[in-house]
Amino acid sequence: KVCVWIVQGVSKDDTQLPRNLNFVKKYPIISDMVDAPEVSSEGTKTVPKIYVTGFKPFRPHRENASELAVQSLNIRKVEQELTVRVHTDILPVEYINAGTRILKSRKELSPKLTVHVGQGNVEKLKLESRAKNKGYILHDEVRHTPPGEICLPGGEDVIESSIDMNVVAEAMNKKTHLNLQCAASRDPGNFVCGFVYYLSLNEDKSSTAFIHVPSQDNSSIKDTTDALEEAIITLYQQLMQGNSL
Repeated sequence: KVCVWIVQGVSKDDTQLPRNLNFVKKYPIISDMVDAPEVSSEGTKTVPKIYVTGFKPFRPHRENASELAVQSLNIRKVEQELTVRVHTDILPVEYINAGTRILKSRKELSPKLTVHVGQGNVEKLKLESRAKNKGYILHDEVRHTPPGEICLPGGEDVIESSIDMNVVAEAMNKKTHLNLQCAASRDPGNFVCGFVYYLSLNEDKSSTAFIHVPSQDNSSIKDTTDALEEAIITLYQQLMQGNSL
């Protein structure tokens, strides 16, 4: 495994630094080491990976519907239907720790598709199309905000996913067996959800999505999980077909 060591924001080999170098330099605690993606053995075709994350509970909620839905996914079904490997993770509702986790996992996995999932004040599945760099004034679960209340020093004000969320939402709403409707959205908010989404889009906006799911007050975990599974499948199919379904 090839590693790039970053000590106090300086790399021994700048040619191998990730695109989020400014983020690493600004927050050296985030990445003491950045792992390069694993290389497949000779003549071996690697199976595409899908990386899915949810969040742990946050005040005042005792449970987080995104965590429950991600943990309830029928991973075997998704893997068999798409011929992929699905990797899941549950993130802390903390700006820096969550950012650390997703950047490290993206480097290790090199996923074909990344889908972040969070609980929102919504009644439908909301497919977020973009994230903002500034305005993260809300304190996370450890009472912190990101330095400067921004995601990435010097980053674009807004990064938009290349995936057409309107196309995905339209395809989802044609699936009559689902009890949860779907809609595209352009505002993931300025909390840890939006922070994580921005950093992930900065890594690769062509294959990154964020889905807000309803709380258990507005949808059962079964209905949410069923819709989330179909959303992941539909997102991947759309990605493979170039924004046409």
